[in-house]
Amino acid sequence: MRYSGRGFPRPFRRVVDGVWLRLLTRGARELRIERPGEPDLRLRCATIAAYNRAMTVHVNEPGTIAWLRSALGPGDVFYDVGANIGVFTLLGASAVGPQGHVYAFEPHVGTVLDLLHNVAANGVTDRVSVLSYALHEHSGTLPFAYHSLDPASSLSELDATAGSTELKAAASVDDLLAAGTLRPPAAVKLDVDGGEVRVLRGMAGLLAGPDAPRSLQVEINPGPGDAVAPLLEGHGYRIVERHRSMGSQARIAAGEAPADVPFNAIFERA
Repeated sequence: MRYSGRGFPRPFRRVVDGVWLRLLTRGARELRIERPGEPDLRLRCATIAAYNRAMTVHVNEPGTIAWLRSALGPGDVFYDVGANIGVFTLLGASAVGPQGHVYAFEPHVGTVLDLLHNVAANGVTDRVSVLSYALHEHSGTLPFAYHSLDPASSLSELDATAGSTELKAAASVDDLLAAGTLRPPAAVKLDVDGGEVRVLRGMAGLLAGPDAPRSLQVEINPGPGDAVAPLLEGHGYRIVERHRSMGSQARIAAGEAPADVPFNAIFERA
């Protein structure tokens, strides 16, 4: 729906504009997602993509939810890399409790606003730090290409120039740890639409050191993700489980070859 104020006399233009803006604001809903035995989730939905993420919390990635429950405990530190609107950030915050901490990385400028809203709405600002720059193997400033400017969208890419592009501050995990910005994690969820290898290279010091995470879940995208397993195996990790999202399962059911469809791999120390 488009709106133009043309045709309205100037004294009435501000009134009409104000009504239109209020309608737009009301288009963003905060949904309450019930979780039996656990606190409800409150998720802001201003787009269809955000609404779909909120409404499929329990069914889209049951493997990820099960992993979070097994990998995290009270007092742990969790990195949610590619946090989007914060579904897994909030689940991680619930698992680590008041003594733990979650670092939620989300470089998409529209999405990070919803992420900040959701962290505040769920009362976990004391244990969640939102970082709106991108993770990479090197620290610096790189182009960030938006696949879509809509909040909760996916497939935007760092170090690319197609589409709407922003110069984005990027950092490696090792540099952030050295600066004291982060605490070492017990678990890492990594989902950055094909940039996973570069992020893992940027945490080589962490992975090789005494504070290496116990468990990592990495989205493996065919092609760019082929190097993930060898890289982590070089640091003493092995794949202990594979699972796919509802969307990936639907692609396979529609006839796409499983080898061409992304999956989540859980790595633990061998």
